[in-house]
Amino acid sequence: MLKGSHFLPFGSDQIDNSNDTFCYFEGLGKMPLKVTNSTRAYCEAPPNTAKLDSTFVEVMLNNREGDMTDDNITYYYYKPPKIYSVEPREGPTKGGTIVILSGLDIKVGKKIIC
Repeated sequence: MLKGSHFLPFGSDQIDNSNDTFCYFEGLGKMPLKVTNSTRAYCEAPPNTAKLDSTFVEVMLNNREGDMTDDNITYYYYKPPKIYSVEPREGPTKGGTIVILSGLDIKVGKKIIC
C-alpha cells in the first residue's frame, strides 16, 4: 500500500470556507479541505489503497454549489524505495561519514533526504 500524508496546496477564487468543502482523490475518496483564506486551501493525500504501483490520480474540489471541479489536476503516488543495505554500518558520533544505500525504487535525480 502506498501511504499518503502529503499536504497539497490549492489556490482558487471559488474556495468555500464551509464544513462540507473537501478534495476528492480519484478512486480513493474524499479528504477534508483546510481553508486558509478565499484563495488558498490544503488537504492531505489519502493512502493509495487501490494500486500498489506508482500512479497518477485526478484531484478535484467541490465548489460552492456542491459541484466538483474539472481542472484535470493530478497527484502522483510513487512506490516508496526499499533499502536492503547500508555501507558502512557504523560511524563516529561527530557524523560526516558518507553512507551508501542499496535497494529498489530509489529515484535518480530526486531530492531525497536520509
